[in-house]
Amino acid sequence: MTLVGGGAPDLTLADLREWVDLLSLSGVHATSELVVDQSLFSGGPWPPAYDEQPGEWAAFRAPVSALALERNSITLHVIPSAKAGEKSFAWLSPPGLSTLSGEVNTADKSSGDRVRWDLSVSEAAPGLVSKLGGSLEALSSPRSYSRRIDDPSLTAGLAFRALLPKVGGQEPPSVKLGKLSPGGAERLGQHRSAPLANLVRELGKDSDNFTAEMLAIALSGSNAGSEAAWSTQRGMTALRAWLEKLGLSLNGIVLRNGSGLFGANKVSCELLVGVLTQMVRGSSVSPEYLSQLAIGGVDGTLRERFGRAAWAERVRAKTGTLRDTDALAGYLFASERGLPIVFSLVVSGVSGQHGEARRRIDRVVAALAQIEAGNPTQPNQVAP
Repeated sequence: MTLVGGGAPDLTLADLREWVDLLSLSGVHATSELVVDQSLFSGGPWPPAYDEQPGEWAAFRAPVSALALERNSITLHVIPSAKAGEKSFAWLSPPGLSTLSGEVNTADKSSGDRVRWDLSVSEAAPGLVSKLGGSLEALSSPRSYSRRIDDPSLTAGLAFRALLPKVGGQEPPSVKLGKLSPGGAERLGQHRSAPLANLVRELGKDSDNFTAEMLAIALSGSNAGSEAAWSTQRGMTALRAWLEKLGLSLNGIVLRNGSGLFGANKVSCELLVGVLTQMVRGSSVSPEYLSQLAIGGVDGTLRERFGRAAWAERVRAKTGTLRDTDALAGYLFASERGLPIVFSLVVSGVSGQHGEARRRIDRVVAALAQIEAGNPTQPNQVAP
């Protein structure tokens, strides 16, 4: 049996469970081998520049793969007991990816969250090793912690095997990488990703880097006649061609990956304003583009920005954060009908001072709102 990756960024554990049910309905109750076909993507799991922070397990920098499950991340769930001194209930999702040892104790009230989760690559077999420790306060709310999967190539196969019903006396199927032979194979099930307009909402509003990288690679498919595997490099070539078609200058612009991580990309405020202007004025997908931007003071990465200013909800923008950089680019819509003010603010050299950088960026946006309303503030009151 072969699981074939098609580049969907939103395959979930629930989708795998549906496939298991389809097998049962089709009369397939056992298999001796599970083959995972990742051949649609080339270039390995790590997008360009990700090697700048190789030791980080944060889920926001999960690697890519043609067959990606749960954004190529693994999540530890912990529910504390009602009584101090008892063991908390802990499990990993997706199943089948990691062995689990140790435990999280339930501690007295006011002890807080002291859960420890050491995640490492297994040397004995495909998969990961999870070692738990620490404690969680009694009767506190359930906790979830997500980490990236270092090598996602077999993840979907391992999880699929864990979901298969156990057949007495039969060994579980082996899981290995391979490629589906063209022709002759019967398709038993298929996952169709959500429409692009839905996928980009999470990307824009919540700065989902994994989806950004997966969609950047999917741009490789814009050349319908090409048989080559999809890659970040081909996706960036397609992106540059689109920007040039818009008539925007790419002098000094460097596009190496889809998320903007880490320090390898170079994008100017001029280019960002050019794209934003094109999307609000002359694009057939303007409504979808606008809907994926965070709304000031309401949702996404702007949920806690701009306080309770009356104009906050007229801001639609995308944040950008690197170790040394803070950015905000988007629109301030007019209080009455009309084209919005387009802005792009990028502040560099702010390592350790992100809070102050964001406050100053927000003061600039506030000044734009006052100007738009016909009530400009004195420059010395809004200058960074």
